[in-house]
Parts: sequence; structure tokens; C-alpha cells
Amino acid sequence: MGPKELTINCTVAHPCRNALGEGPIWDWRTGVLWWVDILDSKLWRYQPGTHAVTVWDAPRYPACLALHGAEQLLLTGRNWSACFSPAAGSWQDIATTGIDFSRERFNDGRVDAKGRWWIGAMDRQLKSQIAGVYCLQPGWQWQRQRSGIGLGNGIGFSPDARWMYVTDTLAKTIYRHEFDLQAGRIGPGTAWVSVTAGAGGPDGLTVDSEGFVWSAQFDRAAIHRYSPDGSLVAKIALPVRRPTSVEFGGEGLKTLFITSASMEMSPQDLEAHPMSGNLLSIDCDVSGMPENVVATALAL
Repeated sequence: MGPKELTINCTVAHPCRNALGEGPIWDWRTGVLWWVDILDSKLWRYQPGTHAVTVWDAPRYPACLALHGAEQLLLTGRNWSACFSPAAGSWQDIATTGIDFSRERFNDGRVDAKGRWWIGAMDRQLKSQIAGVYCLQPGWQWQRQRSGIGLGNGIGFSPDARWMYVTDTLAKTIYRHEFDLQAGRIGPGTAWVSVTAGAGGPDGLTVDSEGFVWSAQFDRAAIHRYSPDGSLVAKIALPVRRPTSVEFGGEGLKTLFITSASMEMSPQDLEAHPMSGNLLSIDCDVSGMPENVVATALAL
């Protein structure tokens, strides 16, 4: 039996019309969703209860973010890192070492249950698998733990922390690695899921409480849900052609938030997909897992 083809009502949580919305993170400490618009260099915050939205200018092009400290955030950009304080609206630059920014740049990441931040990088030329997967070490040193990545995207962990998932959009593949949580090491990766040839492919992902992986399919107007054995169990059709990432949040972590992009779309494309670039949401029967916070000993 093939995957279920689902057409689910998507709500526009906020009509932000991002050029390249990315990196949604649910902050369970304050009940808000954070994400970035990479191309417009903006940091966004959305509060579901009141629908209040706040936007800050990022110092440079942002890439991804993580929870840290007392209601603070850590951000990486293409070639920079910083700590952001929402209360003050202030940025503190952090010196970054361990990665050759002349060849690759940061893109997407996630924090493990021990507070380590993992980030997938990408080839600056978007041509070959020269980038890697990095893990934050004390002193803001990034340690490469995997090579052979072209466009490092969605990262996630199974609920039992046995597996780590790493997306390479350029290879149209989600890899699965054995994961040693105590040691902070990943084993060799296997091609867990590969999608058909054509435009786009797997982008950001999240893992639900049942261990199923939800993957935004960029340029394919869909979200795919995969069982722990890699079987495609559901395809969710979306009203946007370029979904970029997904994140569970809201009450009981049962709202799936979806960021999207409107970049490089023709007027005809935008007319056909008028919700492009907006923040979408779907009510789900399954819950997500709370995001981990970067360990203080690692961050500053």
C-alpha cells in the first residue's frame, strides 16, 4: 500500500511573505515561534495566542537558531555567530572557528538532548559535496563530524536518541546515522530516504513523539511523513510550492508550523501559489518533541 495522499486545511498563521523563511524553532519557555528570513536578514517571533508578531533586523544574513540561556537565542549566519537577547533587542557577536568559510557556510541545525548544537553546512557554490556536519564544542569551536554534504539541511533526532537524521538537499537524500548521545558522536551515515529526480527535494525536517520524520519538500508543494523504517506513509499537499521547514509547537506541541519561500518565483507562480512566503500551520493528531537548549558550558 502506498502513502496516503492528504489534503489538509492549512491556516495562514501570519502573512509574512518571506523571501526565504527558514529555521522555525518553538520556544516552550515563552510560548512563541521563532524563525528567520534569510534573504531579508530578519528574525521573526510569533505568539499564537495573541497572533502578535515582532521582527528584528539581523546583523547579516541569518541561517539557523537555537534556544539558549534565560530566554535568549543563539544564531548562526552564513559565516557568523551571535547571541540575541529579545528583551534588549541586542546582539552579541561570537568568534567562530573550525570551519573554512571560503568553501562552505552554515545552513541548518538542531540541538541534541545534552545541549550540543549540530549544524549542516553547504557548498558555497552549490555544486558538490564538499561541506560537512559540525558539532559545537567549548570555546565556540566547531568540530566536523561528517563530510560529503552538498546542501546540509534538516537535522533531527529519534525520541530515544539512537538515531540522527541529516538532510542533503543537493543529494535529494535524508541520511540516518547511529548516534552516541553520551559521547556526542555520530556513526557512518546510510541513505535512509531518497526522493525522485527533479526540481527541489527534502529541506527542513522535524521528528514527532512517535519517531516519525516530517520533511518539507522544497519546490514540490508537499510535506512527507516517514515512519522510523524510512517508509513514506503520508504526503500532505500544500498551497505553497516552496515549503522550507516544519516545526511542532502550540498547545501540546500539536500544531505543525511551516515556513516557506517566495524567492525567484514568477508572477504567474505567485498567482498560482498566493500563500508563498507565509507562515502556515496545520492542526495534528500527533505531538512533536520539545526543543533542547544549548548547554551554557558550550555557548559562551
